[in-house]
Amino acid sequence: MKDHIEELKEEKKIDELMEILQEGETAEREDAAKALGMLNLDDLDEDVDGKIVPALVERVEKDEEATVRANAVLALGHQGSEIAKEALEEASEDDHWEVRHDAAIAMGEYQESYFKEILYSLLEDEEREIQRKAIDSLGKIGRKEEDEEIISKLEGYLDEPELKKEAVEAIGKIGTDKALDPLIQVFAESDREIREIAISRLGEMEGERVEEVLKKALEDDSWRVREEAAKLLGKREHDEEVVGSLLKRSEDENSHVVEEALKSLGSLGIEGEKELEKIEEKLQNQDPAIRIASAEALERIDTEDSCQFLVEALRTEDNPRVLWSTSDSLAEISKNHLKEFTDKLERIGRSKRIFADAAMGKAGFSSYAEELNSMLEDDRWKVRQKAAEAFRGIDGEELNKKTARSALRKLSERLEDNDKWVRAESARTLGDMVYDLEGKVETEKAEEKILKRAEVEGDPDVQEALDYAKNLLDI
Repeated sequence: MKDHIEELKEEKKIDELMEILQEGETAEREDAAKALGMLNLDDLDEDVDGKIVPALVERVEKDEEATVRANAVLALGHQGSEIAKEALEEASEDDHWEVRHDAAIAMGEYQESYFKEILYSLLEDEEREIQRKAIDSLGKIGRKEEDEEIISKLEGYLDEPELKKEAVEAIGKIGTDKALDPLIQVFAESDREIREIAISRLGEMEGERVEEVLKKALEDDSWRVREEAAKLLGKREHDEEVVGSLLKRSEDENSHVVEEALKSLGSLGIEGEKELEKIEEKLQNQDPAIRIASAEALERIDTEDSCQFLVEALRTEDNPRVLWSTSDSLAEISKNHLKEFTDKLERIGRSKRIFADAAMGKAGFSSYAEELNSMLEDDRWKVRQKAAEAFRGIDGEELNKKTARSALRKLSERLEDNDKWVRAESARTLGDMVYDLEGKVETEKAEEKILKRAEVEGDPDVQEALDYAKNLLDI
């Protein structure tokens, strides 16, 4: 029956779902309530809309089974209807804890001050899980309404160990100036888990006091706190003190902290020779993830020197995963810098040419199209995928007719590839290329290939890519 209800939902057979909601067995009524809650009322006829919410309200008020009432409550939360508010208020006083629990969740979905006092009362519920959900929903309402009264209410729960985590999360969600003091206080006084939550929420706020806490957090005992602080500081304004602290963290004992410190140094756009060399040194680190992070940092810095370091890394690296990441980073470097290293990339060695060619193609150099065409026929699926991806960086109008026809043909063939990721990337790229080349070369066969593959494709990721191409081309 569960599968049948799912089918009814997909087919939007409202009357049949309503009948099950009224007359089905307990489990069937539960599933029908869930299904009705997941429907998008905007897609339905107005007269049908008017049936669903009243039917769910009736289940909340009259059903004998608590599980059905609870599911109906959640469904009303998803629908967000005005006429459901009183039913949710009534559900907050239900004898069964599960109904009150789900009412607390549903009220948070509305994000309206209407439910504030009701949720305050649920903060006093005897069940901890209900208190937790009430706190979470108050955080959602406070964030939407920028309601500082809620912060004052929730501060009272920062001293309760079993509710402190949820209170910090909720206060952080609200994120107004009034939230700053309690968040800084709990960061200074609390255990590791609470500090991790507090620093994440503080990172969403602005001001000198926040900056100071983030800098201090780089020295925290918890590597997760240091990691988060390093990540957040990369989103701030360039500051020499911060750069110095992040350089220190690039030598951290924890690799995750090192990775985020490197990426943030790249985002801050450091230009000093010593600082740049510090990042370049990490291209030789034993940990592949750190080498990848170093390449990403050099990509973000985007200078001729950082480009040179990436080219050299491509020449010396032997880990395939790091090579592809370095190739991707090189592709993001400004074309003016890349032009200075064209000769060096072409002499990089046979085993590394695929990585260099993919980078230059992805960067938009149409002169590498022939190399990408050859890569589309490589025995390795990753090479074929990267070739298809790189073609998306090339403006089809820059290709001569012979190369353009060859690219269309080979990308069309790759729609039948035995690897799903090759098919998906080829579908997206083919759509873009047909769009660029319409009127320049014959593209009807490529469009037919897209439509034909869409009829038989069974993988959802590939189908999504094919849908992208179809929508772009309006076919």
